[in-house]
Amino acid sequence: MAQGRERLIGRSAFALAGVLHRLGRADEARELYEQSLGRADRRRSGFDAARVHDALAELDAGDGHLAEAEEHRMAARALRQRNGLI
Repeated sequence: MAQGRERLIGRSAFALAGVLHRLGRADEARELYEQSLGRADRRRSGFDAARVHDALAELDAGDGHLAEAEEHRMAARALRQRNGLI
């Protein structure tokens, strides 16, 4: 049951972060994305972690942090490869 709440909270944070990102509130979005990533890591959910890394890459690229964006893209790709998703 606790695992289910962890997942629900992480996915809710991810969804809210996406809304904040689209509203131009990047700092708030980043904080929620990072919370979501932490929860995905604790649950060892490669799928959720990869999509958070994708979102963080998009956020970083939009802010002009291209090196950080590439690191997130590489992390997402590595997670997908490790989990047989690509």
